Amino acid sequence: MIIQTFVSFIASLGFGIIFNIRGKNL
Repeated sequence: MIIQTFVSFIASLGFGIIFNIRGKNL
């Protein structure tokens, strides 16, 4: 479904931002 793909994209984008912030903090 398109909705599932959209959710996966948002989830991966959110994880990317979290890892980016954690990387800068460390």
